[in-house]
Amino acid sequence: MKSFSIPASWPGKDAESLVWLASSPRSGNTFTRILLANYFASDGEPYDINRLQEFIPADTSAVHWENFAAGQPASTSLEWAWTARHRFFDYYRSLPKPTPFAGLKTHTANIKALGLDAFQFRKTDRIIYIVRHPLDVVLSYADYNGRDLDSAIRVMSKSGSFVETPYLGGVEVRGSWTEHVASWLNETSCPVLLIRYEELRGNTEQTLKAMLDFLHVPVIADRMKQAVEASRFDRVRAQEAAHRFKETPSVTRSGTFFRKGTSLQWLRELTPDQAYRLADLCDPIMSKLGYAHPRDVYYDGRNALQPINLRA
Repeated sequence: MKSFSIPASWPGKDAESLVWLASSPRSGNTFTRILLANYFASDGEPYDINRLQEFIPADTSAVHWENFAAGQPASTSLEWAWTARHRFFDYYRSLPKPTPFAGLKTHTANIKALGLDAFQFRKTDRIIYIVRHPLDVVLSYADYNGRDLDSAIRVMSKSGSFVETPYLGGVEVRGSWTEHVASWLNETSCPVLLIRYEELRGNTEQTLKAMLDFLHVPVIADRMKQAVEASRFDRVRAQEAAHRFKETPSVTRSGTFFRKGTSLQWLRELTPDQAYRLADLCDPIMSKLGYAHPRDVYYDGRNALQPINLRA
């Protein structure tokens, strides 16, 4: 396993403080983990994407849940998994830390379900929330889950949506895209850093520096450049081609986890009706985040040619 020698020391951090990497699915969470892992890993070689669970696992990690609830049947109900979440988080906080901080990836919305909050943050925790234009998210989501676009739009628009998988702890209450984003941006119990996918991909070094500053990690220029280079989309795709990525589902249409990694794909891949339908349901959060609404451009399903306000 890689060694992680650079410390993280934000104010108040203690042995049980957590870094939460949160996002709705297909918004850049995995790329963020790859980028951070390449910065903290010490030997100069690109971090093995199939070992990301050793760096920052998911809050539904089968390995950690099985250790937490040894002997519990895998067929345990959704209700049991949801009510056990806080105890699982306490267990995870108590584990030895092989990395500079304990982190968890999550796709669950920061909401209440079955009468219980999804999370129980401490003041010494830190949250990095990654957000992406929802019209690009839906393209990646449809491919990843083997869905057609209209079905993916319905899922992203559905209030209170959740996913349950047949293993311990495998439940995610996601809500709609709007519910998900709003739930995390409204969190005030510990500091939250908002990262836009478009900046993460378009200005990776500066965005990495913002995350390091947020976590009070020493910023080493050469190491940053090395991490950015090792995390380039083509290099990650090459890793996936050589050794299938464990987190790629069998149903994905493209056959790859790392599909395109670009922004504004929706201009060419969504029809105007699809784009308007989803964007109308994602406003006003989209506008708050500075994301263009397709009704605010001259949009023909292929190009945004010039600014124009088509909304009454």
